[in-house]
Amino acid sequence: WFYESSPATIPSGSYTGNTSDVIYVYTVSITANETWGNHGVPYLFLQGLGIGHATNPTLTLAPGVVFKFAPGGLLAVGSLAPGNLRALGTVAEPIVITGQYGTGSWGGAVVSSYADATTLFENVVMDGGAFEVQRDIGPVIRNTLTKNSGGCAITRASGTPWTTDFTAPALANTFQNN
Repeated sequence: WFYESSPATIPSGSYTGNTSDVIYVYTVSITANETWGNHGVPYLFLQGLGIGHATNPTLTLAPGVVFKFAPGGLLAVGSLAPGNLRALGTVAEPIVITGQYGTGSWGGAVVSSYADATTLFENVVMDGGAFEVQRDIGPVIRNTLTKNSGGCAITRASGTPWTTDFTAPALANTFQNN
């Protein structure tokens, strides 16, 4: 369990064989640069995850990390203050972001106005949720599968001109059942 503290401190080891094979994260805000490893079990966010602070922190995820969000949970990048996420999966070990129950009852991922072009979703599977990008900071979603969102897979906020087309073949994003 983590409450107002960071899972970045988890040492290497085996974390399976428990009643629920998850790393419970009740609430946490990322205020400094951190890297979260793949411990072979999902991170389960009971509320949500906010990345932002005056120090402009970056949360980096190791390949194969799985994030699960309880109903209503939201992944918020740069919402109230500068902050960035580097979700850097690989073809063999994509990063998976989904709901706790494999449904679309969670809020998805919002790349807000304080995030910058260092944010990157690369080789990510977004399942049961969608991306919302609030301003054009470039091709921050690449080689990513968005599926089962129940609506638009990627929503771009209106009000400013956009040059980034997340459906462009060069970005290699794919979409299923949205």
